[in-house]
Amino acid sequence: RGQLPQLRFIVVINTRGVRDQLSDPMITTFAELEALGSVQPIEQWADSVSAIDPNATAIIVYTSGTTGPPKGASLSHTNLLAAPNSFSQVLTATPMDEVLSYLPLCHIAERLNSVINALNVGYVVNFGKGGDSLAADLRDVQPTLFLGVPRVWEKMLASIETRVADASWLKNRMYWFWLRRGERIAPRRMSGELRRVDEIILALGYLFLYRSVRDKLGLRRVRIAMSGSAPIAPKVLEYFWALGVPVREGYGQTENTALATFTPAFDVRIGSVGVALPRVEIAIADDGEILTRSAANFVGYLENPEATAAALDADGWLRTGDIGVLDENGYLSITDRKKDLIITAGGKKISPSEIENALKVSPYVREAVLIGDRRKYLTALIGIESETVGDWASRRFIAYTTYEDLASKPEVRALIDEFVQHVNRNLAQAETIKSFSLLPCELDHENGQLTATQKVKRAAVVSQFSGLIEEMYQ
Repeated sequence: RGQLPQLRFIVVINTRGVRDQLSDPMITTFAELEALGSVQPIEQWADSVSAIDPNATAIIVYTSGTTGPPKGASLSHTNLLAAPNSFSQVLTATPMDEVLSYLPLCHIAERLNSVINALNVGYVVNFGKGGDSLAADLRDVQPTLFLGVPRVWEKMLASIETRVADASWLKNRMYWFWLRRGERIAPRRMSGELRRVDEIILALGYLFLYRSVRDKLGLRRVRIAMSGSAPIAPKVLEYFWALGVPVREGYGQTENTALATFTPAFDVRIGSVGVALPRVEIAIADDGEILTRSAANFVGYLENPEATAAALDADGWLRTGDIGVLDENGYLSITDRKKDLIITAGGKKISPSEIENALKVSPYVREAVLIGDRRKYLTALIGIESETVGDWASRRFIAYTTYEDLASKPEVRALIDEFVQHVNRNLAQAETIKSFSLLPCELDHENGQLTATQKVKRAAVVSQFSGLIEEMYQ
Protein backbone atom coordinates (compact mmCIF):
# COMPACT_ATOMS: atom_id res chain seq x y z
CA ARG A 1 0.00 0.00 0.00
CA GLY A 2 2.86 2.32 0.76
CA GLN A 3 3.93 2.12 -2.87
CA LEU A 4 0.43 2.98 -4.17
CA PRO A 5 -0.40 6.48 -2.88
CA GLN A 6 -3.39 6.87 -5.23
CA LEU A 7 -5.04 3.61 -4.15
CA ARG A 8 -8.33 4.36 -2.37
CA PHE A 9 -10.21 1.06 -2.28
CA ILE A 10 -9.63 -2.68 -2.73
CA VAL A 11 -12.92 -4.00 -4.10
CA VAL A 12 -13.72 -7.61 -3.21
CA ILE A 13 -16.16 -9.36 -5.53
CA ASN A 14 -16.40 -12.64 -3.59
CA THR A 15 -16.23 -12.09 0.18
CA ARG A 16 -15.75 -15.74 1.15
CA GLY A 17 -12.57 -16.13 3.16
CA VAL A 18 -11.98 -12.39 3.63
CA ARG A 19 -14.93 -11.40 5.83
CA ASP A 20 -12.63 -10.75 8.77
CA GLN A 21 -10.80 -8.13 6.68
CA LEU A 22 -13.91 -6.16 5.73
CA SER A 23 -13.47 -3.98 8.83
CA ASP A 24 -10.47 -2.44 7.05
CA PRO A 25 -11.81 0.84 5.55
CA MET A 26 -9.82 0.31 2.35
CA ILE A 27 -11.27 -3.16 1.70
CA THR A 28 -14.88 -3.00 0.56
CA THR A 29 -17.45 -4.74 -1.61
CA PHE A 30 -18.83 -3.38 -4.85
CA ALA A 31 -22.26 -2.89 -3.24
CA GLU A 32 -20.79 -0.82 -0.41
CA LEU A 33 -18.73 1.22 -2.84
CA GLU A 34 -21.85 1.94 -4.88
CA ALA A 35 -23.68 3.05 -1.72
CA LEU A 36 -20.84 5.47 -0.97
CA GLY A 37 -21.39 7.10 -4.34
CA SER A 38 -17.86 6.20 -5.46
CA VAL A 39 -19.10 4.24 -8.45
CA GLN A 40 -19.51 6.15 -11.68
CA PRO A 41 -23.26 6.53 -12.52
CA ILE A 42 -24.33 4.46 -15.53
CA GLU A 43 -25.23 7.57 -17.52
CA GLN A 44 -21.81 9.09 -16.95
CA TRP A 45 -20.18 5.79 -17.87
CA ALA A 46 -22.21 5.59 -21.10
CA ASP A 47 -21.19 9.14 -22.00
CA SER A 48 -17.51 8.35 -21.48
CA VAL A 49 -17.82 5.26 -23.70
CA SER A 50 -19.60 7.17 -26.48
CA ALA A 51 -16.78 9.74 -26.45
CA ILE A 52 -14.20 7.07 -27.33
CA ASP A 53 -12.79 7.18 -30.85
CA PRO A 54 -13.70 3.76 -32.35
CA ASN A 55 -10.45 3.78 -34.33
CA ALA A 56 -8.28 4.46 -31.29
CA THR A 57 -6.09 1.67 -29.93
CA ALA A 58 -7.92 -0.52 -27.42
CA ILE A 59 -5.24 -3.18 -26.77
CA ILE A 60 -1.71 -3.97 -27.93
CA VAL A 61 -0.98 -7.62 -28.70
CA TYR A 62 2.53 -8.79 -29.49
CA THR A 63 3.12 -11.11 -32.41
CA SER A 64 4.56 -14.55 -31.67
CA GLY A 65 7.97 -13.78 -33.16
CA THR A 66 8.32 -16.99 -35.20
CA THR A 67 9.95 -15.14 -38.12
CA GLY A 68 11.63 -12.23 -36.30
CA PRO A 69 11.44 -10.04 -33.21
CA PRO A 70 7.88 -9.70 -31.78
CA LYS A 71 6.04 -6.54 -32.80
CA GLY A 72 3.28 -4.77 -30.88
CA ALA A 73 0.10 -4.88 -33.00
CA SER A 74 -2.32 -2.09 -32.05
CA LEU A 75 -5.94 -3.26 -32.22
CA SER A 76 -8.72 -0.70 -32.16
CA HIS A 77 -12.18 -0.80 -30.57
CA THR A 78 -13.56 -1.27 -34.09
CA ASN A 79 -11.30 -4.32 -34.56
CA LEU A 80 -12.53 -5.86 -31.30
CA LEU A 81 -16.15 -5.46 -32.39
CA ALA A 82 -15.71 -6.52 -36.02
CA ALA A 83 -13.94 -9.84 -35.32
CA PRO A 84 -16.54 -11.41 -32.98
CA ASN A 85 -19.45 -10.04 -35.01
CA SER A 86 -18.17 -11.81 -38.13
CA PHE A 87 -17.16 -14.94 -36.23
CA SER A 88 -20.49 -15.27 -34.40
CA GLN A 89 -22.34 -15.56 -37.71
CA VAL A 90 -20.59 -18.85 -38.49
CA LEU A 91 -19.70 -20.19 -35.03
CA THR A 92 -23.30 -20.66 -33.78
CA ALA A 93 -22.16 -20.40 -30.15
CA THR A 94 -24.83 -19.72 -27.51
CA PRO A 95 -24.91 -18.61 -23.85
CA MET A 96 -25.33 -22.30 -22.96
CA ASP A 97 -21.85 -23.15 -24.26
CA GLU A 98 -18.77 -23.59 -22.09
CA VAL A 99 -15.13 -23.11 -23.06
CA LEU A 100 -11.84 -23.91 -21.36
CA SER A 101 -9.26 -21.13 -21.48
CA TYR A 102 -5.75 -22.54 -21.23
CA LEU A 103 -3.59 -20.63 -23.71
CA PRO A 104 -1.96 -17.36 -22.66
CA LEU A 105 -4.23 -14.35 -23.16
CA CYS A 106 -1.36 -12.64 -24.97
CA HIS A 107 -2.33 -14.98 -27.84
CA ILE A 108 -4.96 -13.19 -29.95
CA ALA A 109 -6.98 -16.32 -30.77
CA GLU A 110 -7.28 -17.15 -27.07
CA ARG A 111 -8.20 -13.53 -26.30
CA LEU A 112 -10.89 -13.65 -28.98
CA ASN A 113 -12.25 -17.00 -27.81
CA SER A 114 -12.12 -16.49 -24.04
CA VAL A 115 -12.72 -12.76 -23.65
CA ILE A 116 -13.94 -10.86 -26.70
CA ASN A 117 -16.32 -13.47 -28.14
CA ALA A 118 -17.35 -14.57 -24.65
CA LEU A 119 -18.58 -11.03 -23.95
CA ASN A 120 -20.28 -10.93 -27.34
CA VAL A 121 -22.13 -14.27 -26.93
CA GLY A 122 -22.30 -14.70 -23.17
CA TYR A 123 -21.03 -18.27 -22.82
CA VAL A 124 -19.26 -19.59 -19.71
CA VAL A 125 -15.45 -19.40 -19.58
CA ASN A 126 -13.52 -21.80 -17.32
CA PHE A 127 -9.96 -20.64 -16.73
CA GLY A 128 -7.59 -23.57 -16.34
CA LYS A 129 -4.07 -23.62 -14.96
CA GLY A 130 -2.57 -24.29 -18.40
CA GLY A 131 0.56 -26.30 -19.12
CA ASP A 132 0.58 -29.86 -17.83
CA SER A 133 -2.83 -29.49 -16.16
CA LEU A 134 -4.66 -29.18 -19.52
CA ALA A 135 -5.61 -32.87 -19.73
CA ALA A 136 -7.08 -32.88 -16.21
CA ASP A 137 -8.82 -29.52 -16.73
CA LEU A 138 -10.42 -30.78 -19.94
CA ARG A 139 -11.78 -33.86 -18.20
CA ASP A 140 -13.17 -31.71 -15.37
CA VAL A 141 -14.84 -29.10 -17.60
CA GLN A 142 -15.82 -31.18 -20.67
CA PRO A 143 -16.27 -27.98 -22.74
CA THR A 144 -18.82 -27.72 -25.54
CA LEU A 145 -16.61 -25.33 -27.51
CA PHE A 146 -12.88 -25.98 -27.70
CA LEU A 147 -10.01 -24.21 -29.46
CA GLY A 148 -6.91 -26.35 -29.84
CA VAL A 149 -3.59 -25.47 -31.44
CA PRO A 150 -2.12 -28.29 -33.58
CA ARG A 151 0.27 -29.35 -30.81
CA VAL A 152 -2.68 -30.05 -28.49
CA TRP A 153 -4.49 -32.21 -31.06
CA GLU A 154 -1.26 -34.07 -31.87
CA LYS A 155 -0.56 -34.76 -28.19
CA MET A 156 -4.12 -36.07 -27.69
CA LEU A 157 -3.65 -38.47 -30.60
CA ALA A 158 -0.31 -39.64 -29.20
CA SER A 159 -1.80 -40.25 -25.75
CA ILE A 160 -4.59 -42.41 -27.20
CA GLU A 161 -2.20 -44.50 -29.27
CA THR A 162 -0.02 -45.06 -26.20
CA ARG A 163 -3.02 -46.39 -24.27
CA VAL A 164 -4.03 -48.62 -27.18
CA ALA A 165 -0.51 -50.08 -27.40
CA ASP A 166 -0.74 -51.05 -23.71
CA ALA A 167 -4.32 -52.36 -23.92
CA SER A 168 -5.40 -55.99 -23.92
CA TRP A 169 -5.83 -57.88 -27.19
CA LEU A 170 -9.62 -57.59 -27.04
CA LYS A 171 -9.62 -53.84 -26.33
CA ASN A 172 -7.06 -53.29 -29.07
CA ARG A 173 -9.19 -55.11 -31.64
CA MET A 174 -12.31 -53.28 -30.49
CA TYR A 175 -10.54 -49.94 -30.85
CA TRP A 176 -9.38 -50.54 -34.40
CA PHE A 177 -12.70 -52.09 -35.47
CA TRP A 178 -14.75 -49.01 -34.49
CA LEU A 179 -12.09 -46.51 -35.51
CA ARG A 180 -12.04 -47.90 -39.06
CA ARG A 181 -15.83 -47.60 -39.28
CA GLY A 182 -15.63 -44.04 -38.04
CA GLU A 183 -13.01 -43.26 -40.69
CA ARG A 184 -15.25 -44.58 -43.48
CA ILE A 185 -18.23 -42.53 -42.34
CA ALA A 186 -16.22 -39.34 -41.58
CA PRO A 187 -16.37 -37.92 -45.16
CA ARG A 188 -20.19 -38.09 -45.13
CA ARG A 189 -20.22 -36.55 -41.66
CA MET A 190 -18.08 -33.66 -42.94
CA SER A 191 -20.53 -32.99 -45.77
CA GLY A 192 -23.64 -33.37 -43.59
CA GLU A 193 -24.87 -36.34 -45.68
CA LEU A 194 -25.13 -39.11 -43.10
CA ARG A 195 -27.31 -42.06 -44.06
CA ARG A 196 -29.61 -43.88 -41.67
CA VAL A 197 -27.25 -46.87 -41.56
CA ASP A 198 -24.36 -44.49 -40.74
CA GLU A 199 -26.28 -43.12 -37.77
CA ILE A 200 -26.88 -46.65 -36.46
CA ILE A 201 -23.19 -47.58 -36.82
CA LEU A 202 -22.09 -44.34 -35.13
CA ALA A 203 -24.53 -44.92 -32.27
CA LEU A 204 -23.04 -48.37 -31.68
CA GLY A 205 -19.51 -46.97 -32.04
CA TYR A 206 -20.34 -44.30 -29.49
CA LEU A 207 -21.46 -47.00 -27.08
CA PHE A 208 -18.38 -49.23 -27.56
CA LEU A 209 -15.56 -46.72 -28.22
CA TYR A 210 -16.13 -43.07 -29.11
CA ARG A 211 -17.74 -41.99 -25.83
CA SER A 212 -15.04 -43.59 -23.72
CA VAL A 213 -12.16 -42.08 -25.70
CA ARG A 214 -13.75 -38.64 -25.89
CA ASP A 215 -14.51 -38.72 -22.16
CA LYS A 216 -10.86 -39.46 -21.34
CA LEU A 217 -9.75 -36.60 -23.59
CA GLY A 218 -12.29 -34.19 -22.08
CA LEU A 219 -14.15 -33.87 -25.39
CA ARG A 220 -17.33 -35.81 -24.63
CA ARG A 221 -19.59 -32.72 -24.89
CA VAL A 222 -17.72 -30.87 -27.65
CA ARG A 223 -20.00 -29.76 -30.47
CA ILE A 224 -17.71 -27.05 -31.90
CA ALA A 225 -14.00 -27.89 -32.10
CA MET A 226 -11.49 -25.56 -33.71
CA SER A 227 -7.86 -25.75 -34.77
CA GLY A 228 -5.79 -22.69 -35.53
CA SER A 229 -2.53 -20.83 -34.98
CA ALA A 230 -0.51 -23.13 -37.26
CA PRO A 231 -1.03 -25.78 -39.99
CA ILE A 232 -2.24 -29.18 -38.81
CA ALA A 233 -1.63 -32.53 -40.50
CA PRO A 234 -4.69 -33.79 -42.42
CA LYS A 235 -4.37 -37.24 -40.82
CA VAL A 236 -4.78 -35.71 -37.37
CA LEU A 237 -8.03 -34.01 -38.42
CA GLU A 238 -9.31 -37.19 -40.07
CA TYR A 239 -8.63 -39.11 -36.87
CA PHE A 240 -10.74 -36.83 -34.69
CA TRP A 241 -13.58 -36.75 -37.21
CA ALA A 242 -13.57 -40.56 -37.03
CA LEU A 243 -14.15 -40.26 -33.27
CA GLY A 244 -16.96 -37.77 -33.85
CA VAL A 245 -15.01 -34.67 -32.76
CA PRO A 246 -15.86 -32.11 -35.49
CA VAL A 247 -12.56 -30.21 -35.71
CA ARG A 248 -12.81 -27.27 -38.12
CA GLU A 249 -9.84 -25.14 -39.13
CA GLY A 250 -9.75 -21.37 -39.12
CA TYR A 251 -7.12 -18.93 -40.28
CA GLY A 252 -6.06 -15.54 -39.04
CA GLN A 253 -3.30 -13.71 -37.24
CA THR A 254 -2.76 -10.99 -34.69
CA GLU A 255 -2.89 -8.31 -37.39
CA ASN A 256 -6.46 -9.19 -38.45
CA THR A 257 -7.73 -9.86 -34.92
CA ALA A 258 -7.32 -13.64 -35.12
CA LEU A 259 -9.74 -14.64 -37.85
CA ALA A 260 -10.19 -14.19 -41.57
CA THR A 261 -11.54 -17.61 -42.62
CA PHE A 262 -13.38 -20.50 -41.00
CA THR A 263 -14.54 -23.91 -42.21
CA PRO A 264 -18.32 -24.26 -42.77
CA ALA A 265 -20.04 -26.83 -40.55
CA PHE A 266 -21.35 -29.06 -43.35
CA ASP A 267 -18.75 -28.59 -46.07
CA VAL A 268 -15.50 -29.52 -44.37
CA ARG A 269 -12.58 -29.92 -46.75
CA ILE A 270 -9.47 -31.39 -45.15
CA GLY A 271 -6.39 -29.41 -46.14
CA SER A 272 -8.27 -26.14 -46.37
CA VAL A 273 -8.78 -23.48 -43.69
CA GLY A 274 -12.27 -22.65 -44.93
CA VAL A 275 -13.82 -19.63 -46.60
CA ALA A 276 -13.77 -15.92 -45.83
CA LEU A 277 -15.85 -14.84 -42.85
CA PRO A 278 -18.74 -12.41 -43.47
CA ARG A 279 -17.43 -8.93 -44.37
CA VAL A 280 -13.90 -10.27 -44.91
CA GLU A 281 -12.18 -10.16 -48.31
CA ILE A 282 -9.44 -12.60 -49.32
CA ALA A 283 -7.10 -12.22 -52.28
CA ILE A 284 -3.87 -13.81 -53.51
CA ALA A 285 -1.02 -11.53 -54.64
CA ASP A 286 1.04 -12.23 -57.74
CA ASP A 287 3.76 -13.89 -55.64
CA GLY A 288 1.22 -16.14 -53.89
CA GLU A 289 0.97 -14.13 -50.66
CA ILE A 290 -2.43 -14.15 -48.93
CA LEU A 291 -4.05 -10.71 -48.55
CA THR A 292 -7.00 -9.92 -46.28
CA ARG A 293 -9.15 -6.82 -45.95
CA SER A 294 -11.81 -6.16 -43.30
CA ALA A 295 -12.73 -3.92 -40.40
CA ALA A 296 -10.73 -6.30 -38.21
CA ASN A 297 -7.39 -5.32 -39.80
CA PHE A 298 -5.20 -3.71 -37.19
CA VAL A 299 -4.22 -0.05 -36.75
CA GLY A 300 -0.49 -0.68 -37.13
CA TYR A 301 2.63 -1.71 -35.24
CA LEU A 302 3.47 0.24 -32.12
CA GLU A 303 6.14 2.88 -32.87
CA ASN A 304 7.11 1.07 -36.07
CA PRO A 305 5.77 2.96 -39.11
CA GLU A 306 8.10 1.14 -41.53
CA ALA A 307 6.76 -2.28 -40.54
CA THR A 308 3.19 -0.93 -40.64
CA ALA A 309 3.66 0.38 -44.18
CA ALA A 310 5.10 -2.99 -45.22
CA ALA A 311 2.07 -4.84 -43.79
CA LEU A 312 -0.82 -2.55 -44.86
CA ASP A 313 -1.14 -1.09 -48.35
CA ALA A 314 -2.97 2.12 -49.33
CA ASP A 315 -6.15 0.19 -50.18
CA GLY A 316 -6.40 -1.44 -46.75
CA TRP A 317 -5.11 -4.87 -47.74
CA LEU A 318 -3.07 -6.71 -45.10
CA ARG A 319 -0.05 -8.62 -46.37
CA THR A 320 -0.20 -11.71 -44.17
CA GLY A 321 3.23 -13.15 -44.96
CA ASP A 322 1.59 -16.51 -45.72
CA ILE A 323 1.56 -18.25 -49.09
CA GLY A 324 -1.70 -19.83 -50.18
CA VAL A 325 -4.19 -20.79 -52.89
CA LEU A 326 -7.89 -19.94 -53.34
CA ASP A 327 -10.02 -22.47 -55.20
CA GLU A 328 -13.05 -21.72 -57.37
CA ASN A 329 -15.36 -22.11 -54.35
CA GLY A 330 -13.47 -19.62 -52.21
CA TYR A 331 -11.74 -22.23 -50.02
CA LEU A 332 -8.30 -21.12 -48.88
CA SER A 333 -5.36 -23.51 -48.55
CA ILE A 334 -2.14 -22.31 -46.90
CA THR A 335 1.15 -23.53 -48.29
CA ASP A 336 3.58 -21.99 -45.81
CA ARG A 337 4.98 -18.84 -44.31
CA LYS A 338 6.58 -16.72 -47.03
CA LYS A 339 9.81 -16.42 -45.03
CA ASP A 340 9.90 -20.14 -44.25
CA LEU A 341 9.94 -21.41 -47.86
CA ILE A 342 13.09 -23.43 -48.52
CA ILE A 343 14.93 -22.89 -51.80
CA THR A 344 17.50 -25.62 -52.25
CA ALA A 345 20.87 -25.17 -53.96
CA GLY A 346 19.23 -26.63 -57.05
CA GLY A 347 16.55 -23.92 -57.05
CA LYS A 348 13.69 -26.16 -55.90
CA LYS A 349 11.08 -24.34 -53.75
CA ILE A 350 9.85 -26.51 -50.89
CA SER A 351 7.19 -25.90 -48.27
CA PRO A 352 8.62 -27.19 -44.96
CA SER A 353 5.35 -27.25 -43.00
CA GLU A 354 3.76 -29.97 -45.16
CA ILE A 355 6.71 -32.32 -44.66
CA GLU A 356 7.03 -31.42 -40.97
CA ASN A 357 3.34 -32.15 -40.40
CA ALA A 358 3.70 -35.51 -42.15
CA LEU A 359 6.46 -36.38 -39.68
CA LYS A 360 4.48 -35.19 -36.65
CA VAL A 361 1.63 -37.59 -37.46
CA SER A 362 3.77 -40.25 -35.77
CA PRO A 363 2.96 -40.61 -32.06
CA TYR A 364 6.72 -40.86 -31.49
CA VAL A 365 7.54 -37.45 -33.02
CA ARG A 366 6.88 -34.28 -31.07
CA GLU A 367 8.66 -31.67 -33.21
CA ALA A 368 10.20 -31.63 -36.66
CA VAL A 369 12.19 -28.80 -38.23
CA LEU A 370 13.09 -29.18 -41.90
CA ILE A 371 16.50 -27.83 -42.97
CA GLY A 372 17.79 -27.25 -46.49
CA ASP A 373 17.68 -23.61 -47.54
CA ARG A 374 20.52 -23.09 -50.10
CA ARG A 375 21.70 -26.63 -49.32
CA LYS A 376 22.13 -29.56 -51.70
CA TYR A 377 19.53 -31.72 -49.96
CA LEU A 378 16.99 -31.70 -47.11
CA THR A 379 17.62 -32.80 -43.55
CA ALA A 380 15.54 -32.59 -40.38
CA LEU A 381 15.90 -31.94 -36.68
CA ILE A 382 13.44 -34.23 -34.89
CA GLY A 383 12.31 -34.08 -31.29
CA ILE A 384 10.87 -37.30 -29.91
CA GLU A 385 7.67 -37.51 -27.87
CA SER A 386 9.18 -38.58 -24.56
CA GLU A 387 6.01 -40.14 -23.14
CA THR A 388 5.20 -42.42 -26.08
CA VAL A 389 8.82 -43.25 -26.94
CA GLY A 390 9.51 -43.92 -23.26
CA ASP A 391 6.54 -46.28 -23.11
CA TRP A 392 7.74 -48.00 -26.31
CA ALA A 393 11.24 -48.41 -24.84
CA SER A 394 9.95 -49.76 -21.52
CA ARG A 395 7.89 -52.45 -23.24
CA ARG A 396 11.09 -53.58 -24.98
CA PHE A 397 13.15 -53.48 -21.75
CA ILE A 398 15.36 -50.67 -23.08
CA ALA A 399 16.70 -48.89 -20.01
CA TYR A 400 17.19 -45.13 -20.04
CA THR A 401 17.49 -42.27 -17.58
CA THR A 402 17.01 -38.82 -19.14
CA TYR A 403 15.40 -37.49 -22.30
CA GLU A 404 18.84 -37.11 -23.86
CA ASP A 405 19.73 -40.68 -22.96
CA LEU A 406 16.49 -41.95 -24.49
CA ALA A 407 17.04 -39.96 -27.71
CA SER A 408 20.58 -41.32 -28.02
CA LYS A 409 19.51 -45.00 -28.03
CA PRO A 410 20.18 -46.69 -31.41
CA GLU A 411 16.85 -48.52 -31.09
CA VAL A 412 15.03 -45.17 -30.82
CA ARG A 413 16.86 -43.80 -33.83
CA ALA A 414 15.86 -46.91 -35.79
CA LEU A 415 12.23 -46.39 -34.72
CA ILE A 416 12.22 -42.80 -36.01
CA ASP A 417 14.18 -43.72 -39.13
CA GLU A 418 11.48 -46.25 -40.06
CA PHE A 419 8.85 -43.53 -40.00
CA VAL A 420 11.07 -41.02 -41.85
CA GLN A 421 11.44 -43.56 -44.67
CA HIS A 422 7.67 -44.07 -44.66
CA VAL A 423 7.18 -40.31 -45.14
CA ASN A 424 9.88 -40.21 -47.84
CA ARG A 425 8.00 -42.79 -49.93
CA ASN A 426 5.19 -40.26 -50.43
CA LEU A 427 7.47 -37.36 -51.41
CA ALA A 428 9.10 -36.24 -54.63
CA GLN A 429 12.83 -36.99 -54.84
CA ALA A 430 13.87 -33.39 -54.14
CA GLU A 431 11.60 -33.32 -51.07
CA THR A 432 12.92 -36.45 -49.37
CA ILE A 433 14.82 -36.21 -46.08
CA LYS A 434 18.33 -37.50 -46.66
CA SER A 435 19.45 -37.32 -43.02
CA PHE A 436 18.05 -36.43 -39.61
CA SER A 437 19.28 -35.76 -36.08
CA LEU A 438 17.36 -36.37 -32.88
CA LEU A 439 17.34 -33.35 -30.61
CA PRO A 440 19.07 -33.94 -27.24
CA CYS A 441 16.40 -31.98 -25.33
CA GLU A 442 12.75 -30.99 -25.57
CA LEU A 443 12.11 -27.63 -27.23
CA ASP A 444 10.92 -25.15 -24.63
CA HIS A 445 9.28 -21.74 -24.48
CA GLU A 446 11.59 -20.65 -21.68
CA ASN A 447 14.63 -21.29 -23.87
CA GLY A 448 13.25 -19.16 -26.68
CA GLN A 449 12.66 -22.17 -28.96
CA LEU A 450 8.84 -22.10 -28.87
CA THR A 451 6.22 -19.37 -28.80
CA ALA A 452 3.62 -19.21 -26.02
CA THR A 453 1.33 -21.31 -28.24
CA GLN A 454 3.98 -23.98 -28.88
CA LYS A 455 4.93 -22.90 -32.39
CA VAL A 456 8.58 -23.50 -33.26
CA LYS A 457 10.79 -20.44 -33.58
CA ARG A 458 12.67 -21.77 -36.57
CA ALA A 459 15.53 -19.26 -36.55
CA ALA A 460 16.21 -19.83 -32.84
CA VAL A 461 16.24 -23.62 -33.23
CA VAL A 462 18.54 -23.47 -36.28
CA SER A 463 20.92 -21.18 -34.37
CA GLN A 464 20.97 -23.20 -31.15
CA PHE A 465 21.45 -26.56 -32.87
CA SER A 466 23.76 -25.41 -35.66
CA GLY A 467 26.32 -28.06 -34.70
CA LEU A 468 23.86 -30.90 -35.30
CA ILE A 469 22.86 -29.36 -38.62
CA GLU A 470 26.42 -29.07 -39.88
CA GLU A 471 27.09 -32.70 -38.94
CA MET A 472 24.26 -33.76 -41.27
CA TYR A 473 25.94 -32.00 -44.19
CA GLN A 474 29.48 -33.27 -43.61
